[in-house]
Amino acid sequence: MLVCYITIKFGPFEQLWFSPGIVSTAFLPALAIGVLAITPGIALQRAPINMLLLGMLAWSTMSVSWSVDQTFTLFLIRSELPALVLTLLVVASMRLEVVTGTLIAYLQVIMAWSFLTSLGRPESRRSMSDDFIPLIGWRGTFDHKNGMGMFLVLGLATVIAFEHRRVVRPVMITLCVVGTFATRSATAASGLLVMVLVALWVSALSVSRNRRDQAIFAILSVMIAALAVFLTLGLLPSFLTLYGKDLTFSGRTIIWANTIDAIADRPWFGIGFTSNWSSVSTPVVLDLRRAIGFDAAHAHNGALELVFEVGIVGLALYLAFFVSVVRRGLRSLTTANPYGRWALATCAALAIMSVSEVLFQGAFLGYLAIVGIVTTRADLDARRSTAVRRM
Repeated sequence: MLVCYITIKFGPFEQLWFSPGIVSTAFLPALAIGVLAITPGIALQRAPINMLLLGMLAWSTMSVSWSVDQTFTLFLIRSELPALVLTLLVVASMRLEVVTGTLIAYLQVIMAWSFLTSLGRPESRRSMSDDFIPLIGWRGTFDHKNGMGMFLVLGLATVIAFEHRRVVRPVMITLCVVGTFATRSATAASGLLVMVLVALWVSALSVSRNRRDQAIFAILSVMIAALAVFLTLGLLPSFLTLYGKDLTFSGRTIIWANTIDAIADRPWFGIGFTSNWSSVSTPVVLDLRRAIGFDAAHAHNGALELVFEVGIVGLALYLAFFVSVVRRGLRSLTTANPYGRWALATCAALAIMSVSEVLFQGAFLGYLAIVGIVTTRADLDARRSTAVRRM
């Protein structure tokens, strides 16, 4: 079930096979229901529920009542939400080591496939931008090089946390890093760098012996972070030039400015849960596209897209859910399990990559929800075990 969900939502074979809508709306939910029907009741009883996530999904569903494109909003609701909720129930009922082992094994398959296809197929070494300009970079059989790059970044966070085999670990880390940079995706490269720094920081924090050491380490961390911000701002032009970008981030600042203007008309509720920027029958979207002056598939920013669609309320609900995953990750550090480090590294990568891409919905929301529910289960199990030993 987990493999089916990630395959359909992340689309690692999308160049070869584009899944029809019925796969998300009917096949995935039916498969999940079938799995849950044969799952022991005791496994389902321990499944944690994140009310903040459910609140965000409920708000997105309610937005159909004020959507400017109700047909497409209903389609997205049927396509995204049942499959996500049912998949989370399946994941929550699985043994934790099975979930992480499945993710590692799946990453190995996709990584090998993506490398082979990128080396062997010319069309797997270039993508098209929103305005149909060829972009050089590996993409395997993903729809876009950013898709492959961001998938490998999330995969690397999983490898760092859970892959401990002496020979396999360095090979997978190397391939994830090489593959990410081979995509020539500035979004993925920034996510990779920040994720690795956070993973190293969390590892160092978790081995601090007492509160005094942790306090000193935290102060040093703030100082280093401030220095990193200044260095980043100074080196930003060189970094953008390396990836063939300019200070508009390939026109993204133009999209952001006009999206903000469009948001001002519906700041609290948005236009409804819909990312249908290709619509020619929606005045709000048509006006926005005219103002931008070139084709744009979306807002190219996670927060702006979410506010545009489901308003400030929707963004607040998402941020509350995101913070809950971060808090659970921080709490898990005290129980010396790798799930907290995985959650924090994943959240860091998603946060930085969402600056230039839409990652607060769809596949990436689903992946964050999976990370959150697994981390919650690990934390609760560890605390129950500690309580039993103390009795």
